[in-house]
Amino acid sequence: MGSMLQSRAAPENCNHTAGSNDEAAKDITSTNILNETLGLNLQLLDHHVWVGSVFGTYPLTINRGATRGITTRGKPSGDPAGSKVAVVYAGSNVEDGSNNCAWLVAWHVPADGSTSSKVYVEAGDISKYSGKIDWDEVESKLDASSDQIYYMDDYTRSIASAAIVLDVITKIKVLFDVAKK
Repeated sequence: MGSMLQSRAAPENCNHTAGSNDEAAKDITSTNILNETLGLNLQLLDHHVWVGSVFGTYPLTINRGATRGITTRGKPSGDPAGSKVAVVYAGSNVEDGSNNCAWLVAWHVPADGSTSSKVYVEAGDISKYSGKIDWDEVESKLDASSDQIYYMDDYTRSIASAAIVLDVITKIKVLFDVAKK
């Protein structure tokens, strides 16, 4: 069982309040995932779109130490619902080990100008994410979250944290890591 500590610093602090009326930040969202895990790379395990669409494709791998991005927007463009998306990557919590852990990030960035944007993360043993993921449960946790979050799984020591930054476009900074013993 993991612990969520919303007061702990996420990868970067927010520049603006995630619920602000910044017109330029309404429709396009750029999510950047930094891989600081111990395996050679993260591999795409699963993904889900509740609302909106993904530009291009999801990165299939994220090399250790690298950052890869996912861009989303409302569908159709300008839809007030914005984008609500989740992605899961598999990797290792031991130096150059096989995939035994998974990291999940989900985000909702409405384009209505008044609803707050939210991000949710979790991590843990890969068996929890292999097979059928309960996307309704993930969505419920996302809906109850805020604009920044930190999570560490006590058993695997895998860590995920994220923060929403409103700028010209909405940016979500995500870190997947493993705690030192």
